Amino acid sequence: IRKSDAIRRLAVNPLLLSIIALVHRYRARLPERRVELYAECVDVLLGHWDEAKGLAGRLTAAQKRAVLQPVAFELHARRARELPRPELERLLAAHLPAVGGQATEAATFLAEVRDRSGLLLEVGPDVFTFSHLTFQEYLAALHANEREPARAAVLENVEDRWWQEVALLSAGLGDADPLVEALLARADDASRILAGQCALEAAKLAPELRARATAELEAVFRRSTDPATLLRAGEVLARAAGTNAAEFFLLLLEEAEPVRVRAAALALVEMGRADTAAFTALVQKLADRRAWALASRFMGEIGPANLLAALPEAAWEEAARLLDLALVRVPPGEFTMGSDDYDDEKPIHRVTLPEYFIGKYPVTNLQYARFARATGKKHEFPPEEAAHPVVNVSWHGTRAYAEWVGMR
Repeated sequence: IRKSDAIRRLAVNPLLLSIIALVHRYRARLPERRVELYAECVDVLLGHWDEAKGLAGRLTAAQKRAVLQPVAFELHARRARELPRPELERLLAAHLPAVGGQATEAATFLAEVRDRSGLLLEVGPDVFTFSHLTFQEYLAALHANEREPARAAVLENVEDRWWQEVALLSAGLGDADPLVEALLARADDASRILAGQCALEAAKLAPELRARATAELEAVFRRSTDPATLLRAGEVLARAAGTNAAEFFLLLLEEAEPVRVRAAALALVEMGRADTAAFTALVQKLADRRAWALASRFMGEIGPANLLAALPEAAWEEAARLLDLALVRVPPGEFTMGSDDYDDEKPIHRVTLPEYFIGKYPVTNLQYARFARATGKKHEFPPEEAAHPVVNVSWHGTRAYAEWVGMR
């Protein structure tokens, strides 16, 4: 999992992590491309798990998947996650004959998929959903790649965020030329960024289209002043261009414009394990005391978990210092304080607070351990819990920490 950026992003979800573990158990290896991993996950859930338990049904995993694909697409086209049993059985009945089943077997098919694969869940009385939106999107993308009207619907709705994951998966399943061409023909930055993402996922894409998608992304990154746009474009470029992109982002770190600096830093962290040289250069920049104020502004945008997952342990001490400076402003306002339940909480009254600043993230074990070492205290934790919020700290300990880091 740690070796693959795509798999690592999926594994943060407990359900998907469990299914990935099942795939590894039955396949002994994990594919690195997302669409291939999803295919393995669906096949394991629909067929191989049953086969291992001696419960294989009349339909193969591929046949069951063929029945579920149009159902997933129909659900997605309705912008829905759930279907009532009568509607779901009607859709299943319409597609079972195409794989050699009978329309009258819809209820049996539904029960089998629900009880033996977990791909469909009954989330309420006679209300069903795919166990994760990822599976609905993947199956919808499969259907779109096999049916021209469905493919046209994806192209028509590609600017809608609800459809963008389906578009990306569709690009990864076959010829991405029509999708990338359609996106590049549009004038907005969001479409150019999505074109770059599709180029990354594409199973097949003309070299000139791939080069053009990268060039358009670089143009977006250079001219945009919107932080969200910069970040999205930077992340895609970082994944797409490797060392060349790293050099590009490191040059941007020298600029004075905060949004560009922040986007470049976030993109380099996103590159993480994929580009060790760029990653090392970023650590050196962040550890440079002369860039302390600049680093503190965008370090907080990265987040402790992503930061520590990327940085070598030798750089964690500096990371803790930077995280201590990641603050957000809370505007002035009123709140109700006290209660009538206890004498020491009476009376209920309104309190007005001036503006103040609070840590962007909970204080981590790593940060608190730095304080503990400096003040003669003891705070131990396993390395994998460095980014976890510190717990079991008293009010007095919390106050002492805040004063020690100069945030009180």
